[in-house]
Amino acid sequence: TEQRVEFFAPGEDRLAFGRSTWHPTGFLVDKDKARGLYRMAFDMQWRGVLGVDASRIERARVYSVQGNQTLNVDKGPEVWVERDTGRQIPGIDITLWRLKELRVEAEPETRLAYPAELRLVLELFGKDPKPLSVFSFYVDPRLPAGQCWLKPGQEEAYYPVGTQIIEDLLGHLPPRAHKPAPPVAAAGEQRKP
Repeated sequence: TEQRVEFFAPGEDRLAFGRSTWHPTGFLVDKDKARGLYRMAFDMQWRGVLGVDASRIERARVYSVQGNQTLNVDKGPEVWVERDTGRQIPGIDITLWRLKELRVEAEPETRLAYPAELRLVLELFGKDPKPLSVFSFYVDPRLPAGQCWLKPGQEEAYYPVGTQIIEDLLGHLPPRAHKPAPPVAAAGEQRKP
């Protein structure tokens, strides 16, 4: 059943008159305390992002756009394993838990503009080759510190969320291959004219 609380603050008095479903005849409360009870609809809604059952996730692919790095991992019996090298990747379960616990920081945007740029893509797979979920993360200097944009799947919505998830995912990526140094003429070798 619906519960309702209303406050009325006539004049300059420090008290506000309140009425609720539980106290329909009314009550008095300090105006500052009444203001502290005010919540917008955004504050009251569930603000989770991930709607995928984590128990169905069997593999994941992380792609860093800026670093041009890719990590493919498979869920092993005890730890996640990098597909190409067999290297154990501890912490993926914690990262997935953090992803599931991500909370939206404000109302979503329907489009992003410069200087927002794609930073990271996370694809989660079950048994099928088609991903269960795809999450794209965008960095944007216009957002408050510690926030980035998250675009889930094909939705045309970009949600501001905390950047900790990007840092977690980047921490799992393999080191970037260094470019080999150009060959240097051996000492004592002379160039022919």
